Amino acid sequence: MVWQYWGMLEEGEKPSQEMAPEDETFIWKTYIDKENGYEIKYPGNWRMTVYEKPHELAQTKGAVRWFPPWVPQGEIKLVIEINVIKNLEEYSIPMMFVGLGKDIACENVEINGLTFCKLIKKSEKSNVADILIYAVSKDNEVYSIGIYNWLPESEVQTEFEIFNEMVSTFRFIE
Repeated sequence: MVWQYWGMLEEGEKPSQEMAPEDETFIWKTYIDKENGYEIKYPGNWRMTVYEKPHELAQTKGAVRWFPPWVPQGEIKLVIEINVIKNLEEYSIPMMFVGLGKDIACENVEINGLTFCKLIKKSEKSNVADILIYAVSKDNEVYSIGIYNWLPESEVQTEFEIFNEMVSTFRFIE
């Protein structure tokens, strides 16, 4: 259960129904990007790094990365990332991610009133990340929310649950 992850319970203690919060994101923080017009909730104990627009001609308008608290500073074993990408050529979302491989397929998924293109890339090699991306477009921009994992999936099941919870909180703001 997600709330166990944040240390709300004593070690070895199991949650009871009374302990289960109505909204499991209640101890999460909200990241608001007014410039790019979205917000998303994330676990309050995860490290966050915000990357500003790198260059005037760059396609990426901005990026935010979150790292679980167990990932040492400077290491990337698992990261959740949002990128806002200008889609000046009006490519389809799968075409924008063709670099992940030609076998990438888009599955349309409805989440929180938005239709996302869900893209999955399972690596066959241990030094390449498993990738799960939810991408949605608005006003010639693509908002991609991805989890990039270089560890066996069995070691990071909780992080994939957290990722899915984060995606469910994503929304556009005015």
